[in-house]
Amino acid sequence: MRIGKHYFHVRIRHKKELKIFLFWMIVLKLVTFLPPQPPRLVNITVSGVIPYDTVWAEKVYISGDVLVPKPFRVFVEPGTRVEFLVQDDQASGTARHGRLAGGNDTTATDEYERSHSSLTGTIIAHGATFTSASLEPGYADWSELLLFNGSVLNGSVVEYSRGGVILLEGNITVVNTISRYALWNCFEDRAGSTMEDDVAHHCWHSCIAVMTNGTTSIEAGEYYECYEGMYLAGSLKDVRDIMVHNSCIPLSVQSKGDKAIMLYNRFLSDKPQAEGGVFEGRLIYPSCPESAGASGED
Repeated sequence: MRIGKHYFHVRIRHKKELKIFLFWMIVLKLVTFLPPQPPRLVNITVSGVIPYDTVWAEKVYISGDVLVPKPFRVFVEPGTRVEFLVQDDQASGTARHGRLAGGNDTTATDEYERSHSSLTGTIIAHGATFTSASLEPGYADWSELLLFNGSVLNGSVVEYSRGGVILLEGNITVVNTISRYALWNCFEDRAGSTMEDDVAHHCWHSCIAVMTNGTTSIEAGEYYECYEGMYLAGSLKDVRDIMVHNSCIPLSVQSKGDKAIMLYNRFLSDKPQAEGGVFEGRLIYPSCPESAGASGED
């Protein structure tokens, strides 16, 4: 009887140990299946291709073109400053020829292309600032912010670029965001996305250019101090509660057969107060090419 009783207690003890062992094995298995947390990069300089998810915080310097290929993403924490150095160590950028200044636009030359940085990828930013690292920032200090599918800009600021914010694909949300001091467009939608409560100013081609056959929803925006306030091409646009003022051409519709919903918008005829876009000390884009400068009159 003693032997049997001893054996019985040994078996019970082993079952308890087995249960504990199995419990921790399950926990370990679950942990291994959890996606790894992306690295949090703080106060660093980045350049080139970033083939993984990452979090940017506090201050991040862009020293050359940055590409975040799909399916990877950059999460930018609130309060983060993403600062672009004027010189580009990747020796490549994005240069596009402008129709307003013709051959006088030095930002469309190879010299500009080799020395200005861009950021391309799925960017998710709340309360962040994308700006020049220069102590005296100016137009076209960096190239542009190019957004892939799934990007979100919320409560953010983009400034001192050449091309502003370019929405390359659909399913992008830009909300309560300011784009300013862009030598070309402040916002450019190429695929159809959602924009709401945004502000654009001091953009010397268009405050916002919609160049897509996708469905674009633009609501409650304010655009001013631009050559063109709103440039619409493509189709299927839903534009509501927009205020455009102090622009040479408040509204330009270029494509035929637009299926646009235009409700509760105000396009005022007052001219810009600023002289236009100045690059390297030269006036590249005058505020209103048909006149010597802005009149300020309605």
